[in-house]
Amino acid sequence: GDRPARLDGELRAAELDLDSVFGFGESALSGLGLERPGEVTLAVEVGKAKIAGFDARNIAARLKLDGGGLAIERLSVGDLGDTSFVATGRIQTQSSPGGSITVNLDARDLNGLLALTEKFTPALAAPLRRIAVSQKTATLQANVSMESSGADGANGKIGVTGKIGAIRINVSANATGKREA
Repeated sequence: GDRPARLDGELRAAELDLDSVFGFGESALSGLGLERPGEVTLAVEVGKAKIAGFDARNIAARLKLDGGGLAIERLSVGDLGDTSFVATGRIQTQSSPGGSITVNLDARDLNGLLALTEKFTPALAAPLRRIAVSQKTATLQANVSMESSGADGANGKIGVTGKIGAIRINVSANATGKREA
């Protein structure tokens, strides 16, 4: 009908190879013309997983993505190539945009973070690779927020603070535009 495709999932596993799962999903579903889900609700608990060639431990996620926005009750990885992170928050995109998502990252080695960046956001990989050559650790907090700005406008902000090795980081960016953008 007029409702978007929906995916509800709950997964608990002692061990999971996510690289193989993603590869299988892409090859098995390609060419079928399936609609990408417009609503996704996931709950995941995995003791040990393989992600981007690295072993990850203690993965937990509870999140919901729909036309109204993204809600992350908790997204955490206890250890991924000597990196741990926790993300929480909600961004509402409909009617009155607003909310924020915060990510706390602690990396004793940047190789795991670099591997994830290369796999999921390749445009950021080259600058991170240059930093990782001389700086081996990072403790960062990133905050992404959105708020309404007028009748049909929205203001988005991104901020990252912390340290990469001996380098202190305090970077922020703002964007204002129409809500649909």
